Amino acid sequence: MESVTDVLKGILSHVVNEEEEICWPSRDPNALSLMEKAKEDKDKPGLEAMLQKVLQLYASRVLSKRSYVMKGDEVLKAEQCLEEIIKGAGKNRVRYRRSQGNIKSCCQ
Repeated sequence: MESVTDVLKGILSHVVNEEEEICWPSRDPNALSLMEKAKEDKDKPGLEAMLQKVLQLYASRVLSKRSYVMKGDEVLKAEQCLEEIIKGAGKNRVRYRRSQGNIKSCCQ
């Protein structure tokens, strides 16, 4: 009997390319059949949630590689604030500027 982790690895092995990028939604017939089989298999509770979490973590990693703060010569304050919050959340805390009261100036 395969574990949920083994099934998840099997699905991901068909959607990750040579550059270790995930092509989603998958067009690979093997990945699709594994997902359908796992969906029908009641012995794999939580597999869909695990796959969703893996894809969310992957997307956040890809999106965090580039910054959206600058638009031409203009600094987009909302984007800057959002990026700072995301970076802080990745460390299980939100980084405040100097004091908690200054977070408003960051987000305005």
